[in-house]
Amino acid sequence: MAVLGGLIAGPALLITGFIMGAKASANLDNAYSNRSEARKLAEELDTGVSMCMGIVKVSALYANMLASYDEIFKPLVEKLTNIVSTKGTDFSQYTLDEKKVVAKSAALAKTIKTLIDVPILNQDGALEDDTVNTANNFAEKFSEYAV
Repeated sequence: MAVLGGLIAGPALLITGFIMGAKASANLDNAYSNRSEARKLAEELDTGVSMCMGIVKVSALYANMLASYDEIFKPLVEKLTNIVSTKGTDFSQYTLDEKKVVAKSAALAKTIKTLIDVPILNQDGALEDDTVNTANNFAEKFSEYAV
């Protein structure tokens, strides 16, 4: 009887071993596939992090530039406010220096507006190719206004 039980159990164990081996092989293939997908995702995330770092750097560049322009613009606005409050709005009544303050204020306001309107990102959410060159052009223009 024990021999008969061994004859029946042996093939059953062999079949179970084949099934388990096939499942283990399928699981291994699935694990390799998951590892490949994880690596692709990691590469995409690394690209996203690099893009975000570029956006942070360009944004900081523009923010610093706006702060620099603002340091010049605030005193001009104060002068302009003083001129208008004492002389009124008739430009022809202003002295040459006051007219220069008005002209410089207007030009600087236009420059700041243009700087604010510069697109940093394109339609796809990536950095515009020319943002750093544009920032450099504004930096060069800054020297025209610096006191």
